[in-house]
Amino acid sequence: MSAVTAQYYRDFLVKQLRRGVRDKRPDLVDNAIILHGNARPHKAECVRQLLQCWGWEELEHPPYSPDISSCDFDFIPKIKEPIRVRRFATQDDITNTVSQR
Repeated sequence: MSAVTAQYYRDFLVKQLRRGVRDKRPDLVDNAIILHGNARPHKAECVRQLLQCWGWEELEHPPYSPDISSCDFDFIPKIKEPIRVRRFATQDDITNTVSQR
């Protein structure tokens, strides 16, 4: 098994992820938002340049989040629905939107 390098991850983004987004969600291919962890391949300059070239926004994952992690959102579809495809200025805006449902 080989290590995941920046080049390997960049190739994965090009050959797998972008194609998958284009095939399944063509409306997002030019303005996707990707959540990255703090792994070195995610932070590599070649990966950042690629995402910038595509116009994709990169969300930084906090180094430690005691209340909820990004993968928890797969288990909470009722919370995700009212905030899907929306942008919020503050966390209070998100809380208020979810609380209204």
